[in-house]
Amino acid sequence: MSSLNLQDILPLSQRYPELSLGKIQQFVLLASKLKDDILLAQLSSILAFEPPVILPPTVTIFLQNSCEISQACVEDCWDILSSTIWHDMHNFEDSIIADFAAHGHSLGLCAL
Repeated sequence: MSSLNLQDILPLSQRYPELSLGKIQQFVLLASKLKDDILLAQLSSILAFEPPVILPPTVTIFLQNSCEISQACVEDCWDILSSTIWHDMHNFEDSIIADFAAHGHSLGLCAL
């Protein structure tokens, strides 16, 4: 998540003390897998290469229940994390694979 800094998520943790780093990571990973579902619910005028401003209700409920956070927290997380989710997750996943290939395989480590 190259474009995400701790300063970006600090307001989230201050506003929602129950929001742990694990829940933020879970939110990012789950939301990144729902890009097609998020786009399907948007107007056709919404461009696919930019994250929509608003999540569909079904996605909001899914993230709320899966991450055990409030609807307001989902909305704030999306506001702050959507660009990273939309643009950086594929590069992040590719980077992990490359890191394991370059540094882990010789040590007997691999990513599943």
